[in-house]
Amino acid sequence: MRTLPGRKRLTKNDTKKRERARRVRVGAADHRLTPVAGAEAVREADRVLGLTAALDAGIGAVKERDRGLSGGQLVTAMASAQLAGQDFLVGLDRRRADTAGQELEPVPTPASTTAYGIAKRFTAEHLHGIETAIGQINTTMVSLVPLVRRTSLLKVATIDGDATDVEVYGKTKDKAEYSYTGQLTLRAHIGFWAEAGVTAPAELMGGAEDPRSNCVDLLDRSVAALPQGVEKVRCCWDAGFFAGDLAAACLQRGIEFAIGAKRNGKIMAAAAGLAATSGPRPWAWKIRKSRSSTTCPAPGLKTPTSPASPGEPAFRLTGSRPAGPVSAAPSPRTNWPWRWRAGSMRYTGTPSS
Repeated sequence: MRTLPGRKRLTKNDTKKRERARRVRVGAADHRLTPVAGAEAVREADRVLGLTAALDAGIGAVKERDRGLSGGQLVTAMASAQLAGQDFLVGLDRRRADTAGQELEPVPTPASTTAYGIAKRFTAEHLHGIETAIGQINTTMVSLVPLVRRTSLLKVATIDGDATDVEVYGKTKDKAEYSYTGQLTLRAHIGFWAEAGVTAPAELMGGAEDPRSNCVDLLDRSVAALPQGVEKVRCCWDAGFFAGDLAAACLQRGIEFAIGAKRNGKIMAAAAGLAATSGPRPWAWKIRKSRSSTTCPAPGLKTPTSPASPGEPAFRLTGSRPAGPVSAAPSPRTNWPWRWRAGSMRYTGTPSS
Protein backbone atom coordinates (compact mmCIF):
# COMPACT_ATOMS: atom_id res chain seq x y z
CA MET A 1 0.00 0.00 0.00
CA ARG A 2 1.35 3.38 -0.95
CA THR A 3 1.62 6.08 1.72
CA LEU A 4 1.54 9.84 1.43
CA PRO A 5 4.93 11.63 1.38
CA GLY A 6 6.17 12.42 4.88
CA ARG A 7 3.73 10.01 6.53
CA LYS A 8 4.68 6.78 8.25
CA ARG A 9 2.64 3.74 7.47
CA LEU A 10 0.80 2.45 10.52
CA THR A 11 1.06 -1.17 11.43
CA LYS A 12 -0.99 -3.34 13.74
CA ASN A 13 1.47 -2.84 16.60
CA ASP A 14 1.18 0.94 16.37
CA THR A 15 -2.59 1.10 16.71
CA LYS A 16 -3.89 1.99 20.16
CA LYS A 17 -6.20 -0.42 21.86
CA ARG A 18 -9.49 1.00 23.02
CA GLU A 19 -9.74 0.98 26.80
CA ARG A 20 -12.71 -0.72 28.32
CA ALA A 21 -15.12 1.41 30.33
CA ARG A 22 -15.10 0.87 34.07
CA ARG A 23 -17.86 -1.34 35.32
CA VAL A 24 -20.69 0.26 37.26
CA ARG A 25 -21.81 -1.74 40.24
CA VAL A 26 -25.23 -1.11 41.77
CA GLY A 27 -25.66 -1.96 45.41
CA ALA A 28 -25.61 -0.66 48.97
CA ALA A 29 -23.29 2.27 49.65
CA ASP A 30 -20.12 1.68 51.60
CA HIS A 31 -20.83 2.52 55.24
CA ARG A 32 -17.29 3.86 55.58
CA LEU A 33 -18.12 6.78 53.24
CA THR A 34 -20.28 9.84 53.93
CA PRO A 35 -21.77 12.40 51.51
CA VAL A 36 -21.47 15.22 54.08
CA ALA A 37 -17.83 15.43 55.04
CA GLY A 38 -18.43 19.11 55.87
CA ALA A 39 -19.86 18.02 59.22
CA GLU A 40 -16.26 18.06 60.43
CA ALA A 41 -16.27 21.86 60.00
CA VAL A 42 -19.36 22.11 62.21
CA ARG A 43 -17.68 20.01 64.89
CA GLU A 44 -14.58 22.21 64.75
CA ALA A 45 -16.69 25.37 65.06
CA ASP A 46 -18.42 23.83 68.07
CA ARG A 47 -15.06 23.05 69.66
CA VAL A 48 -13.55 26.50 69.08
CA LEU A 49 -16.57 28.68 69.82
CA GLY A 50 -18.26 26.46 72.37
CA LEU A 51 -21.60 26.45 70.57
CA THR A 52 -23.25 23.64 72.50
CA ALA A 53 -21.96 24.83 75.89
CA ALA A 54 -23.20 28.39 75.26
CA LEU A 55 -26.60 27.11 74.12
CA ASP A 56 -26.95 24.89 77.19
CA ALA A 57 -26.13 27.85 79.45
CA GLY A 58 -28.59 30.14 77.67
CA ILE A 59 -31.47 27.70 77.25
CA GLY A 60 -31.19 26.02 80.62
CA ALA A 61 -32.80 22.74 81.59
CA VAL A 62 -35.73 21.51 79.49
CA LYS A 63 -36.25 18.25 81.39
CA GLU A 64 -36.73 17.46 85.05
CA ARG A 65 -33.94 14.88 85.10
CA ASP A 66 -30.52 15.70 83.69
CA ARG A 67 -30.08 12.79 81.34
CA GLY A 68 -30.19 12.18 77.63
CA LEU A 69 -30.08 14.99 75.08
CA SER A 70 -30.02 18.56 76.41
CA GLY A 71 -31.67 21.59 74.83
CA GLY A 72 -28.38 22.95 73.49
CA GLN A 73 -27.45 19.59 71.99
CA LEU A 74 -30.83 19.39 70.26
CA VAL A 75 -30.38 22.83 68.68
CA THR A 76 -26.85 21.97 67.53
CA ALA A 77 -27.98 18.63 66.06
CA MET A 78 -30.86 20.23 64.16
CA ALA A 79 -28.62 23.00 62.85
CA SER A 80 -26.07 20.46 61.64
CA ALA A 81 -28.82 18.47 59.91
CA GLN A 82 -30.05 21.60 58.15
CA LEU A 83 -26.52 22.35 56.94
CA ALA A 84 -26.46 18.80 55.55
CA GLY A 85 -29.53 19.58 53.42
CA GLN A 86 -32.35 18.30 55.64
CA ASP A 87 -35.53 20.38 55.88
CA PHE A 88 -37.81 18.27 58.07
CA LEU A 89 -37.59 16.31 61.31
CA VAL A 90 -37.49 13.05 59.37
CA GLY A 91 -34.14 14.26 58.03
CA LEU A 92 -32.67 13.48 61.45
CA ASP A 93 -33.39 9.79 60.81
CA ARG A 94 -31.54 10.03 57.50
CA ARG A 95 -28.56 11.57 59.24
CA ARG A 96 -28.59 8.81 61.86
CA ALA A 97 -28.39 6.23 59.07
CA ASP A 98 -25.10 7.81 57.90
CA THR A 99 -22.67 5.74 59.99
CA ALA A 100 -19.52 7.52 58.87
CA GLY A 101 -21.13 10.95 59.10
CA GLN A 102 -22.11 10.36 62.73
CA GLU A 103 -18.43 10.12 63.61
CA LEU A 104 -18.02 13.72 62.39
CA GLU A 105 -21.09 15.25 64.02
CA PRO A 106 -20.53 17.65 66.97
CA VAL A 107 -23.25 15.84 68.96
CA PRO A 108 -25.08 12.55 68.35
CA THR A 109 -28.06 13.03 66.05
CA PRO A 110 -31.32 12.16 67.84
CA ALA A 111 -34.22 10.31 66.28
CA SER A 112 -37.02 12.43 64.86
CA THR A 113 -39.45 11.29 67.57
CA THR A 114 -36.95 12.15 70.32
CA ALA A 115 -36.31 15.59 68.84
CA TYR A 116 -40.05 16.23 68.60
CA GLY A 117 -40.58 15.31 72.24
CA ILE A 118 -37.80 17.60 73.48
CA ALA A 119 -38.80 20.48 71.20
CA LYS A 120 -42.31 20.49 72.69
CA ARG A 121 -40.77 21.31 76.07
CA PHE A 122 -39.30 24.60 74.81
CA THR A 123 -41.00 27.69 76.22
CA ALA A 124 -40.62 31.36 75.33
CA GLU A 125 -37.85 31.69 77.93
CA HIS A 126 -35.93 28.81 76.37
CA LEU A 127 -36.22 30.38 72.94
CA HIS A 128 -34.97 33.75 74.21
CA GLY A 129 -32.10 31.86 75.83
CA ILE A 130 -30.93 30.90 72.33
CA GLU A 131 -30.55 34.59 71.49
CA THR A 132 -28.59 35.13 74.72
CA ALA A 133 -26.27 32.31 73.70
CA ILE A 134 -25.83 33.84 70.25
CA GLY A 135 -24.65 37.08 71.85
CA GLN A 136 -22.08 35.16 73.91
CA ILE A 137 -20.94 33.23 70.84
CA ASN A 138 -20.56 36.46 68.87
CA THR A 139 -18.37 37.91 71.63
CA THR A 140 -16.20 34.79 71.59
CA MET A 141 -15.94 34.89 67.80
CA VAL A 142 -14.85 38.53 67.75
CA SER A 143 -12.18 37.87 70.37
CA LEU A 144 -10.62 35.13 68.22
CA VAL A 145 -10.42 36.92 64.85
CA PRO A 146 -7.33 38.97 63.84
CA LEU A 147 -6.99 42.50 65.15
CA VAL A 148 -7.86 44.22 61.86
CA ARG A 149 -11.03 42.19 61.44
CA ARG A 150 -11.95 42.67 65.09
CA THR A 151 -11.56 46.44 64.84
CA SER A 152 -13.74 46.51 61.74
CA LEU A 153 -16.51 44.46 63.35
CA LEU A 154 -16.56 46.52 66.54
CA LYS A 155 -16.44 49.90 64.78
CA VAL A 156 -19.85 49.69 63.10
CA ALA A 157 -22.52 47.00 63.38
CA THR A 158 -25.40 47.06 60.89
CA ILE A 159 -28.65 45.27 61.71
CA ASP A 160 -30.67 44.26 58.65
CA GLY A 161 -34.30 43.65 59.61
CA ASP A 162 -36.30 41.58 57.17
CA ALA A 163 -39.41 39.39 57.02
CA THR A 164 -39.49 36.17 55.00
CA ASP A 165 -42.55 34.08 54.21
CA VAL A 166 -42.10 30.31 54.47
CA GLU A 167 -44.71 28.18 52.72
CA VAL A 168 -46.04 25.29 54.82
CA TYR A 169 -48.45 22.45 54.18
CA GLY A 170 -51.29 21.58 56.51
CA LYS A 171 -53.97 23.89 57.89
CA THR A 172 -53.47 22.55 61.40
CA LYS A 173 -49.97 24.02 61.79
CA ASP A 174 -49.68 26.64 64.51
CA LYS A 175 -49.88 30.23 63.25
CA ALA A 176 -50.18 29.10 59.61
CA GLU A 177 -52.26 31.65 57.69
CA TYR A 178 -52.85 32.57 54.07
CA SER A 179 -50.75 35.54 53.05
CA TYR A 180 -51.39 38.10 50.32
CA THR A 181 -49.90 35.68 47.77
CA GLY A 182 -52.60 33.09 48.51
CA GLN A 183 -50.10 30.64 50.02
CA LEU A 184 -50.32 29.07 53.45
CA THR A 185 -47.26 30.54 55.13
CA LEU A 186 -45.46 31.36 58.33
CA ARG A 187 -43.58 34.65 58.52
CA ALA A 188 -40.10 34.73 60.02
CA HIS A 189 -38.91 38.13 61.27
CA ILE A 190 -35.12 38.19 61.33
CA GLY A 191 -32.51 40.60 62.66
CA PHE A 192 -29.32 40.02 60.65
CA TRP A 193 -25.85 41.29 61.62
CA ALA A 194 -24.69 42.29 58.15
CA GLU A 195 -20.93 42.71 58.69
CA ALA A 196 -20.49 39.27 60.26
CA GLY A 197 -23.21 37.49 58.29
CA VAL A 198 -24.86 36.19 61.45
CA THR A 199 -28.56 35.99 62.30
CA ALA A 200 -29.12 37.49 65.75
CA PRO A 201 -32.78 37.26 66.84
CA ALA A 202 -35.70 35.69 64.98
CA GLU A 203 -39.43 35.60 65.58
CA LEU A 204 -41.83 33.18 63.87
CA MET A 205 -45.23 34.77 63.31
CA GLY A 206 -48.33 34.04 61.31
CA GLY A 207 -48.34 34.53 57.57
CA ALA A 208 -50.84 37.41 57.78
CA GLU A 209 -49.49 39.14 60.89
CA ASP A 210 -48.18 42.69 60.60
CA PRO A 211 -44.36 42.78 60.91
CA ARG A 212 -44.59 46.23 62.50
CA SER A 213 -46.25 44.80 65.61
CA ASN A 214 -42.96 43.67 67.18
CA CYS A 215 -40.37 45.69 65.26
CA VAL A 216 -39.20 47.65 68.32
CA ASP A 217 -38.79 44.46 70.34
CA LEU A 218 -36.86 42.91 67.45
CA LEU A 219 -34.57 45.96 67.41
CA ASP A 220 -33.76 45.67 71.12
CA ARG A 221 -33.11 41.94 70.84
CA SER A 222 -30.84 42.51 67.84
CA VAL A 223 -28.76 45.05 69.75
CA ALA A 224 -28.52 42.69 72.74
CA ALA A 225 -27.21 39.90 70.51
CA LEU A 226 -24.28 42.01 69.28
CA PRO A 227 -20.87 41.42 70.83
CA GLN A 228 -19.63 43.59 73.63
CA GLY A 229 -17.59 46.63 72.65
CA VAL A 230 -19.48 47.75 69.52
CA GLU A 231 -18.90 51.49 69.06
CA LYS A 232 -21.70 52.35 66.63
CA VAL A 233 -24.95 50.60 65.71
CA ARG A 234 -27.05 51.28 62.66
CA CYS A 235 -29.95 49.41 61.12
CA CYS A 236 -31.96 49.15 57.93
CA TRP A 237 -35.45 47.73 57.44
CA ASP A 238 -37.52 46.91 54.41
CA ALA A 239 -40.83 48.54 53.57
CA GLY A 240 -42.81 46.07 55.65
CA PHE A 241 -41.39 47.66 58.82
CA PHE A 242 -42.30 51.23 57.86
CA ALA A 243 -43.57 52.54 61.22
CA GLY A 244 -43.11 55.72 63.21
CA ASP A 245 -42.60 53.76 66.43
CA LEU A 246 -39.54 52.08 64.95
CA ALA A 247 -38.05 55.38 63.78
CA ALA A 248 -38.67 56.98 67.18
CA ALA A 249 -37.11 53.99 68.96
CA CYS A 250 -33.98 54.28 66.83
CA LEU A 251 -33.67 57.98 67.63
CA GLN A 252 -34.13 57.40 71.35
CA ARG A 253 -31.36 54.78 71.33
CA GLY A 254 -29.01 56.85 69.16
CA ILE A 255 -29.11 54.36 66.28
CA GLU A 256 -28.82 55.49 62.68
CA PHE A 257 -31.56 53.88 60.63
CA ALA A 258 -32.91 53.40 57.12
CA ILE A 259 -36.48 52.25 56.47
CA GLY A 260 -37.78 51.37 53.03
CA ALA A 261 -40.97 53.09 51.89
CA LYS A 262 -43.08 53.07 48.77
CA ARG A 263 -43.28 56.43 47.08
CA ASN A 264 -46.86 57.63 47.14
CA GLY A 265 -48.74 60.85 47.64
CA LYS A 266 -48.65 60.73 51.43
CA ILE A 267 -44.89 60.14 51.54
CA MET A 268 -44.13 63.01 49.17
CA ALA A 269 -46.57 65.32 50.97
CA ALA A 270 -44.95 64.53 54.31
CA ALA A 271 -41.52 65.21 52.86
CA ALA A 272 -42.68 68.53 51.44
CA GLY A 273 -44.29 69.41 54.78
CA LEU A 274 -40.97 69.10 56.57
CA ALA A 275 -39.52 71.83 54.38
CA ALA A 276 -42.44 74.16 55.08
CA THR A 277 -42.23 73.89 58.88
CA SER A 278 -40.03 76.13 60.97
CA GLY A 279 -37.91 75.57 64.05
CA PRO A 280 -35.33 72.91 64.89
CA ARG A 281 -36.01 69.43 63.56
CA PRO A 282 -35.25 66.30 65.59
CA TRP A 283 -33.67 64.64 62.60
CA ALA A 284 -33.00 65.17 58.91
CA TRP A 285 -34.91 63.03 56.45
CA LYS A 286 -33.40 61.73 53.23
CA ILE A 287 -35.44 60.13 50.47
CA ARG A 288 -33.14 58.23 48.17
CA LYS A 289 -34.26 56.13 45.27
CA SER A 290 -33.36 52.48 45.86
CA ARG A 291 -33.36 49.52 43.51
CA SER A 292 -34.74 47.24 46.17
CA SER A 293 -36.56 48.08 49.37
CA THR A 294 -35.96 44.65 50.91
CA THR A 295 -32.17 44.52 50.93
CA CYS A 296 -29.49 46.42 52.81
CA PRO A 297 -26.08 45.16 51.62
CA ALA A 298 -23.19 44.98 54.00
CA PRO A 299 -20.17 47.25 53.42
CA GLY A 300 -18.12 45.99 50.50
CA LEU A 301 -21.03 44.15 48.85
CA LYS A 302 -22.55 45.27 45.57
CA THR A 303 -25.97 46.87 45.54
CA PRO A 304 -28.64 44.53 44.10
CA THR A 305 -29.46 45.20 40.47
CA SER A 306 -32.99 43.79 40.47
CA PRO A 307 -35.48 46.64 39.95
CA ALA A 308 -38.49 47.25 42.13
CA SER A 309 -41.88 45.83 41.28
CA PRO A 310 -43.64 47.58 38.37
CA GLY A 311 -45.74 50.45 39.57
CA GLU A 312 -44.17 50.39 43.05
CA PRO A 313 -40.95 52.42 42.94
CA ALA A 314 -39.01 51.85 46.13
CA PHE A 315 -37.52 54.63 48.19
CA ARG A 316 -35.47 54.55 51.37
CA LEU A 317 -36.02 56.95 54.24
CA THR A 318 -33.04 57.42 56.52
CA GLY A 319 -32.85 59.40 59.72
CA SER A 320 -29.84 60.75 61.55
CA ARG A 321 -29.27 63.43 64.15
CA PRO A 322 -28.11 66.78 62.69
CA ALA A 323 -24.87 68.32 63.86
CA GLY A 324 -26.56 71.55 64.95
CA PRO A 325 -29.92 73.32 65.05
CA VAL A 326 -31.64 73.87 61.72
CA SER A 327 -32.66 77.38 60.87
CA ALA A 328 -36.21 78.28 59.91
CA ALA A 329 -37.15 77.16 56.43
CA PRO A 330 -37.46 80.09 53.96
CA SER A 331 -39.83 80.37 51.04
CA PRO A 332 -40.27 77.02 49.32
CA ARG A 333 -39.65 78.55 45.90
CA THR A 334 -36.72 80.89 46.51
CA ASN A 335 -34.56 79.18 49.14
CA TRP A 336 -36.01 75.69 49.33
CA PRO A 337 -33.63 73.45 51.34
CA TRP A 338 -34.52 70.35 49.29
CA ARG A 339 -32.19 69.42 46.47
CA TRP A 340 -32.60 66.92 43.69
CA ARG A 341 -29.36 65.13 42.91
CA ALA A 342 -28.94 62.04 40.74
CA GLY A 343 -32.57 61.00 41.10
CA SER A 344 -32.67 61.48 44.87
CA MET A 345 -34.26 64.08 47.11
CA ARG A 346 -32.20 65.07 50.13
CA TYR A 347 -32.83 67.53 52.90
CA THR A 348 -29.62 69.52 53.34
CA GLY A 349 -30.65 71.27 56.57
CA THR A 350 -29.53 74.71 55.35
CA PRO A 351 -31.23 77.16 52.96
CA SER A 352 -29.97 77.08 49.39
CA SER A 353 -30.75 79.32 46.48
